[in-house]
Amino acid sequence: RRYVCRMLDGDRDGEPFFGIGLDADGRPRRHHAVHIGIPHVTGRALDCLFQIENLLGERADAEAEETYIRYLFGCCDLEDYLPVYYENGMPIVEFHNLRECLEGLYWLIRLRGSGRARKVAEGMLSSLARITDWEEGVMSRQLAIGLGKGEKYRNPHHPIPLASGRLIGPLLWYYRLTGSTLALRLADCYAGGAMRVCYTEDGRFTDRGGNHVHSHTSTLSGLLEYALFTGDEGMLERLERVYRNGLAENMASYGWIKEQLWLETDQGEVNQIGDILQFQLMMAAHREPDIWYARAEAFMRGGMLPSQVLSTDGYMRVVENPRGDFERELHDIAIGGFGFPTPTAHLQTPHSAVNTIDITQGAVQGICRVTRHIVTGDRDGLRWNLFFSWDTPYGTVESRPALPGQATCASGFPRTFGRGASGF
Repeated sequence: RRYVCRMLDGDRDGEPFFGIGLDADGRPRRHHAVHIGIPHVTGRALDCLFQIENLLGERADAEAEETYIRYLFGCCDLEDYLPVYYENGMPIVEFHNLRECLEGLYWLIRLRGSGRARKVAEGMLSSLARITDWEEGVMSRQLAIGLGKGEKYRNPHHPIPLASGRLIGPLLWYYRLTGSTLALRLADCYAGGAMRVCYTEDGRFTDRGGNHVHSHTSTLSGLLEYALFTGDEGMLERLERVYRNGLAENMASYGWIKEQLWLETDQGEVNQIGDILQFQLMMAAHREPDIWYARAEAFMRGGMLPSQVLSTDGYMRVVENPRGDFERELHDIAIGGFGFPTPTAHLQTPHSAVNTIDITQGAVQGICRVTRHIVTGDRDGLRWNLFFSWDTPYGTVESRPALPGQATCASGFPRTFGRGASGF
């Protein structure tokens, strides 16, 4: 949260930066993005801040929150309510940004009761309905051209995971919050298209699904949420095959996941760790909790937590005479963010990106979901699922993994637990 609140450009009216990187000479700098800039990082940042607030009950810095809200509404203020960036003065919709925008709007409605966010979200869904091929389950460029939007709607025909697939989860969130039948219809339509086009019956990735692993993993977590919501056991079984077969070829058992399917590279991305943690936890709540919670704990400890930047000593120098806000205090601001780790390092090369807002938000989503699963309760009792220290609604858990086997429930708990990944 501290990282996200400080990623605003004081020299450009608080415009959100995209991330932090290193120049060829090792000089750190923050940079802005365009097509995945304001329309992407504003919703991402708000999701991050509100996820944390919802978990901890503590609001983020008011000025940072207001700035991100201002920029989010500012990019959605045209007649179709879709988030835009500008190219030579012309508004362009990058459909990769829709998921992030809807996540931010969702939280503004849920935690701030924002009528403006509700109006924007409803307008966005109506615009999507007009360019959706309901039989094929995809967004259609031909329909966009037919509406006279061919120039503005430049890429609704992205591979499905990059646009409509990654939107399935937030559409379900929005339906649960507002009861919007259109949101549910769109989720149903896009889920059908994604399953038909992107994944084989035995759980392999198809070429038509594209190369971007995070788009696949966010699509898969949304598809699993949809399968559980609708009770579609056939879809659930097939998604488990994708985990075992398609994903297994691109990730390590301890939690590192590569960034691109078709490249032989050791560059990963933390976004997909957050997505897969959510996938694992949803599976654990549905079946085989011992297996799925153990996987989630391994990914959290082996992939997620080591990827957070906790110190910049040794690879990010202090800029003595910053030329602007883009160079100011970056050795400190970078702490807390997440980026593109290799299996053994934060940076693949000395000049790789250090961290970004959007990837930090993906990490926070996964971490918040993990936290809520440490101890769970239902009519059958309590389950201690994950060995992390936390003050739960049921009592306090204290974990000391550096000392073999030591974890205690300190207060508030009954004497017995259900069987979780820990074997209790």
